[in-house]
Amino acid sequence: MDMVWEFKQQLFISQRRVSPQAWPISRIPTVRAMLQTHIDSSGNMPSSGAPDEYAALFETVYPAESDRRAIWMAKVGGARPSYGHLALATLMRAQLTRLVWTTNFDTLIADACAQNL
Repeated sequence: MDMVWEFKQQLFISQRRVSPQAWPISRIPTVRAMLQTHIDSSGNMPSSGAPDEYAALFETVYPAESDRRAIWMAKVGGARPSYGHLALATLMRAQLTRLVWTTNFDTLIADACAQNL
C-alpha cells in the first residue's frame, strides 16, 4: 500500500509543480487527505481502495513499461527469501502443498525453493 501513496505523491508533485522536498512520503492523515483530494479532483483515477487503483496510478506515473520494470527491480532487487519463504518451500518439497498463489511480483518463493533443494 505504501507504493500507492508514493504514486499519489508523485502525481501531486508533478501536476502541482511543487518541490519533492516539501512533500515527503507521509503517514500523516491530513497530508494523505490532501493527496487523495488532489487525485479525486482529476476525475480520471479509480477511487481509493478500488481493485484497479494501484495499476492505474502506476501506469499514470510511469507510462513506459521499461520504467515500471526498473522501479520494481529497484524495489525487489537484492531481496532474499525470508524464513516464511523458506518454510513454504519446505512444505512444497514435502508435498504438503503444491500450489502457491501470491500477489507479489518478486521471485522470493521460487528463490526459496531453489535454496531448499
